[in-house]
Amino acid sequence: MLPGKWNINPTEAYEQKEFLNVFYRCLSEMPERLANAFGVP
Repeated sequence: MLPGKWNINPTEAYEQKEFLNVFYRCLSEMPERLANAFGVP
């Protein structure tokens, strides 16, 4: 059995990575309890 074709758009992947970097940076500046409200321990 062969794996299915991956439908990866490099631009979308980059934008998601960029968003996550900003998101986690913002979370790191929040009080711990507030950051935990977003599901990030």
